[in-house]
Amino acid sequence: MTQAKRARDCVFISYSHRDADWVERIRVHLAPFEREHEIKVWDDSRIRSGDRWLEEIRSAIDSTRVAVLVISADFLASDFIANQELPALLRAAEEDGAVILPLIVSPSRFESTTGLGSFQAVNDPKKPLIKLSKGDQEETLVKLAGEIESALRLETDMRQYLSPAVIADLRQSPGRLPLSPEKKELTILHSDVRGFTALAENLGPEQVGRYLHRYLTFMTEIVFASNGTLDRYVGNALTAYWGAPIEYADAAARACDAALDMVRKVAELNPMLRELGMPPLRLNIAITTGFAIVGSMGSAQRFQYTIIGEILQILPRLVYLNNQFGADILITQSTHQLVRDSFQTRTLADQIVIKGKSQPLSVYELLGRRDG
Repeated sequence: MTQAKRARDCVFISYSHRDADWVERIRVHLAPFEREHEIKVWDDSRIRSGDRWLEEIRSAIDSTRVAVLVISADFLASDFIANQELPALLRAAEEDGAVILPLIVSPSRFESTTGLGSFQAVNDPKKPLIKLSKGDQEETLVKLAGEIESALRLETDMRQYLSPAVIADLRQSPGRLPLSPEKKELTILHSDVRGFTALAENLGPEQVGRYLHRYLTFMTEIVFASNGTLDRYVGNALTAYWGAPIEYADAAARACDAALDMVRKVAELNPMLRELGMPPLRLNIAITTGFAIVGSMGSAQRFQYTIIGEILQILPRLVYLNNQFGADILITQSTHQLVRDSFQTRTLADQIVIKGKSQPLSVYELLGRRDG
């Protein structure tokens, strides 16, 4: 039987004992959110007399989500660090997404060191802490604490919105995650099940709950498979988008592929519904491309990585045009311009007025991949 991996919830500090004073300052800066968020900060000063020290270190590395490397000439000269700690930490980064944060405390050959030079340091290697004023040293340690918190928050808060592949990418550079709201071009998909409200009235609450759970699980898996970001569920409706937190040149194509996969998956679920004596279902999907504000927004009690903007107001109205045209997937002209060379489409309306949109839109039915 394969042994389950240990949860990675530890901040591991790797250092030379000659740099122990820096470790104490690091721990001071980490103490507030160590206390508030119940994370574990580990360094080898936690090993007690009688402990099997090598096993303790290996166990801590196996639990490491973030590794702080206190870089100095003494650190790079340590045979134990070079032969035991570093290889294990680098494997944790490569195989399981642990975040490596080098902190340069004194002049060294960090940038030319094999295996380390490729990692972005918290501070400029040409300006190690020892060369900075006391105030600048403290500012750098505040920055370190912030990057650690971002990496830990990514694991706990973002996994409900992002695919494992996107999270693994962001773990390597936690600073890439824009927590502050910003305006970005996105391709947004909104879907719901045609006639689901009427169907639900004929089912018991448990049946409705079971079906929605299964249906939304499948739909979310499709979003994640194309590296999309899940925004929200409202009943049976789902909103997702492509283009943040990671930008993709083919964001519109990814959204279109996801929509086609959703329609195919619902078709696969329909035989199960027939066996239960229920009518087959069809999806209404609308996709558009435009600018929206994206980032962490919310109240003092709860934040959510989400999107807002005028573009969201028209999507539910576009969804219901599928009923009028007898289509499953509708895309606007802004998305059509980006995908028309790769996807088969059919013009549904050259100019149609949508409530909430000042200018008329051209809309198209998405039929499939040209190569499919």
